[in-house]
Amino acid sequence: MNSWNAMAESVPGVGPPRGRTEDGYDGICRIQGNISEIEDEGDHVVHEIFERLRETFITPFDPEDIQALATSLDDVLDGIDDVTFRIVAYRLKPIPPRAAAGRESQQLLRSAVAALAALHQKRPVIGHCIEINRLENEADKLERNLLAELFLNEKDAISLIKQKESTNCWKRPPTGARTWPT
Repeated sequence: MNSWNAMAESVPGVGPPRGRTEDGYDGICRIQGNISEIEDEGDHVVHEIFERLRETFITPFDPEDIQALATSLDDVLDGIDDVTFRIVAYRLKPIPPRAAAGRESQQLLRSAVAALAALHQKRPVIGHCIEINRLENEADKLERNLLAELFLNEKDAISLIKQKESTNCWKRPPTGARTWPT
């Protein structure tokens, strides 16, 4: 349980949450190194989970589900790191709105960790699963609206490609939540 908490706790520190994107491109440039470090820490936590999984005969739920969950959580951190890298590398000014809306990944992780805690304590998890599904749907709707807005308003083809590619990076983390055990 501690490994899951460590992994989820790293995301609120990096998320491109609004507080950090308010400084725009310069703010993202300042935190890019920190985000990469936290992503590396997340990789170590995943390795620790996999190592424990190999050493443990009895697990709280199916080992395949534990592996899928750890991989999904790592995908969230990878996605945040990837988006941040692309914003800096492509010099996206202003920051695409989708990058500033990274709260969904944070909320999904919090809900997933809460579901794991409930499962560990033998309490119902259905409410957490419903919340995860609601957040996924909200993220999908936001993504579709922002993508439509991007194609409607952006007239520069190179800028459009850069922004769309950074938007595609964000699509992976919320979608990866579908593999979380229920």
